[in-house]
Amino acid sequence: MTSLEQRETSYILIAKGAKAYDIMGVNPGLEQIPANYVLELIKNTNSNPKAMSVNFIEYIKHYYHNGHHPMTGIVEKREKEIINKSPDIGPTSEYELSIIGSAVFDRDKLVGYLNGNDTKALNFFLDKIKGGVITFHTPVSESSSDELSSVYIIKNKTKNDIEILDGRIILKTKVKLTSSMGEVIGNIDISKEENIKKMEEACSKAIEEALEAAVKKVQKEYKLDIFGFGIVFHRKYPSQWKNIESNWDEIFSEAEFQIEVDTNIIRTGLINTPINRIKVE
Repeated sequence: MTSLEQRETSYILIAKGAKAYDIMGVNPGLEQIPANYVLELIKNTNSNPKAMSVNFIEYIKHYYHNGHHPMTGIVEKREKEIINKSPDIGPTSEYELSIIGSAVFDRDKLVGYLNGNDTKALNFFLDKIKGGVITFHTPVSESSSDELSSVYIIKNKTKNDIEILDGRIILKTKVKLTSSMGEVIGNIDISKEENIKKMEEACSKAIEEALEAAVKKVQKEYKLDIFGFGIVFHRKYPSQWKNIESNWDEIFSEAEFQIEVDTNIIRTGLINTPINRIKVE
């Protein structure tokens, strides 16, 4: 018999585009128990910020708080890509599970979904980023360059705040990211300190744009505070909160956002130097 404590710490997932029994019927491969297969996917969210893990306690906590609507992770059945498949085998239906993305709730009503990139941004706001990769445009001299570089997240700290200025409510988010260089592609010499600074600024800009895009999407499409700014407001301005609590979501959907990201790259990793820059001695 499962104890109450175990049930409260169980994870909640929404089966997107399928019934729950369809999800549990997917062959888990080496893992013999389907539930354990799903559990292992959830545990891997620490290294995959595009997914979300929410247990029953977290969901209930936000369900009863007007300043933070609940979210859950999602699980989706997808057709598995088979490499070097023999043409003699014919069509097959092999599937795997994906938990990329998240589900948006208005109390107990499912109102929509966020894709992987928006979920990653949400995890930044919620200070749930534990690892993963940030990809951004390499800051080379050619402004039209499409070459991409990346950093590995070592540590992240996000702080959300509220400011009331001339009657306007401003929602503020500061992200402090510590990372290591992943892959560098492009005409840039990162042995120079000034170029490391440019890489940090490019990474910060990419995160800021991703967070801003997610905020605008939620404000426009869902008009629900899933970021928890209502909780911050309640703690900082308890007396004012009493007057706006009932229409906080409306205020949130029209509020101004200020997002600031500070990236610190502490060491380098794999560097891909363009062939035309390699000198033969």
